[in-house]
Amino acid sequence: MLARQFVSYPVPVSHCPVCGYKMDEASSVAGSNREEAEKAPSPGAFTMCLNCGEALVFDSNLYLRKLTANENQFVNNTKELKALFDHVRSIIVEMRTES
Repeated sequence: MLARQFVSYPVPVSHCPVCGYKMDEASSVAGSNREEAEKAPSPGAFTMCLNCGEALVFDSNLYLRKLTANENQFVNNTKELKALFDHVRSIIVEMRTES
């Protein structure tokens, strides 16, 4: 597996619409593509809650919202994106069971 690079960016304080977890930073994840890893979050970009692992989207003001049915279908039909979400979700679950 490729090493992943993480770059964090401040975002407006927002809460996960599923579990209420407070977030004020977003980290971009990319494989070996540094340019891709350095992209700040933008409206419509996918992200995940680091507490419950829910897939989320940034709205036009960079607040978090749940995925629409079409966005959820897009994630499930995009092999690489679904695999990334599944991988991150498994890390979140592992981190929660260790603490």
